[in-house]
Amino acid sequence: MQNFTRVIYLIVAISISAITLSGCNGERATPKEFKYKSSVQDSLYQSDLESLTDLVDSLIVKKEGPFFPQRFQQTQKVSIDTILYSPELLQSFLIVVTENTNQSVHLTENPEGIHYNARAFLGNRDSLNSPWSIDWFIIINLNYYSSYGEISDKMKDLYFYDLKTLKNRAGESRYKYNVNDIRFWDGPAWDDGNQMLEHHISGNGG
Repeated sequence: MQNFTRVIYLIVAISISAITLSGCNGERATPKEFKYKSSVQDSLYQSDLESLTDLVDSLIVKKEGPFFPQRFQQTQKVSIDTILYSPELLQSFLIVVTENTNQSVHLTENPEGIHYNARAFLGNRDSLNSPWSIDWFIIINLNYYSSYGEISDKMKDLYFYDLKTLKNRAGESRYKYNVNDIRFWDGPAWDDGNQMLEHHISGNGG
């Protein structure tokens, strides 16, 4: 199996097209009384980080989930950018950022350079001793950013402020809550029906 360098960044990230955003910062922000609160022992966090990174590595090697396009063939580094936990620590939300060489970019003017792509996942396990399973949170994808900080900041802004503003075709909030809202863990993001391709968003960095 290809060796991926594992790097940890505690930050978060998305990009938008074909979905309506609404509201000012006050409407976008998670209400103070519902702001995310969770704590996890460092030993459990480090164990989870290793397990989740192994799962992502496996998806890349097998070209499964979001990692089937040619753009991931030259992945050099996998970074678990963010892990958020539900209160019971049995659900997780994670951002994954991959560093890729430009050799996978068609007609690139800088084939020796690198770029970054970002994907989000939802994780579940039955108990603290059970293995994780992860599913691609297909709604948001970022590609071809030249800066890790830029792609991470973009994902953070959109998931912490804009997720709840994404609307379905009926004009209703599809996800209701941002990921830093404690109600997110019981919200519609976990319903299979909300993982529909018609609401898929993708953005490319400059």
